[in-house]
Amino acid sequence: MEALNGGERVILNKFGTFLTRERPEKESVNPKTKIPVFLEAEKMLNFGQLQIL
Repeated sequence: MEALNGGERVILNKFGTFLTRERPEKESVNPKTKIPVFLEAEKMLNFGQLQIL
């Protein structure tokens, strides 16, 4: 967990890779009420699976 919080990539052999990415802030619209909503920037955990040949 410390590696992911530090922004490092974590590789698990024969499984895949975990890394964190930052989603930028943006303005969106609530589809039900049509009211503009501001979404703050946040960190996301991404996973890429190993491609077996």
